Amino acid sequence: MSEWHRTEIKWTESEIEHTRHQVDKAIEELRFITEKISIYFKNSVYIDSMHVPTSPNVCASREDGITAMPPEVLIPKDDIHVFYKHDTLASWFESRFSEINKSIRESIIYEIIDEVKSLPIVDPILRGSSYSICRKLLAKFFIKNCKEGVINDASTLEEDSLRPFDEFLYVRLNRDDIIRDLISEYEKTHMRYRLWDDESINLLIQFLVKGDYDCTIFEDGAIIDFLGDRSVTENDFMEAVQDAILNLPISELTNTEVSFPEDSDRGIIFSEYVPVENMTNEQKENLLSIFFANLDG
Repeated sequence: MSEWHRTEIKWTESEIEHTRHQVDKAIEELRFITEKISIYFKNSVYIDSMHVPTSPNVCASREDGITAMPPEVLIPKDDIHVFYKHDTLASWFESRFSEINKSIRESIIYEIIDEVKSLPIVDPILRGSSYSICRKLLAKFFIKNCKEGVINDASTLEEDSLRPFDEFLYVRLNRDDIIRDLISEYEKTHMRYRLWDDESINLLIQFLVKGDYDCTIFEDGAIIDFLGDRSVTENDFMEAVQDAILNLPISELTNTEVSFPEDSDRGIIFSEYVPVENMTNEQKENLLSIFFANLDG
């Protein structure tokens, strides 16, 4: 049985006072941000919970598991590991606002995903890859829910932060973070893929190895650099195909990936189709055979 002794762990008054000042400033930002963006977010719940602790929340590691300990802690005399949930007030504060920022993102994403349910399948917003779809969904949300001065149409899709929140110290609304989490949720709940058929496969092959001489964007084959290189493996080729699709340019007019052939009734958006790795074996073999045929000229 381990022998225990008592010790008291506290933070200094200056640490506590500094953190209280940070909390006051952060609460101002939190109130401001929820006034400027109409989202269902109970900021009062977080504000009320942000009382600066006066001592660490300490746990002791024992053979029978983790035992929570009060501020006046029993610590074993022998070498049993003792750790702190937050060993500094700075780590407590960082953890608290990481949770709050995550909750704001989740509130925005929940409202966007909920609204997707009301959109028709043929809505132009739902065209393209999950990335371009989520950029458009987020832009629509901002335009609809943000008050004047927060965004403008030109910044909606391009800037990675939201004015005037980009200068905040603690509450952060980073567009890239929101889009990343939104893509994950959208792909799980709403993303639909088209299935490859003979016509789409033939257009993909043309896009990859020949391009379209009448096209301003895809004049040459997307993987033309691979042609003539016999050291290219099957995996190299399939990765190059997927990269070519992922790197399709996005139209400034539609904010969706450009179709191939461009400005044609036959044009399709490759990023709307099942990912290359999920093609059937027959489809993959067809792609490979055409590719190696082009190697031979």
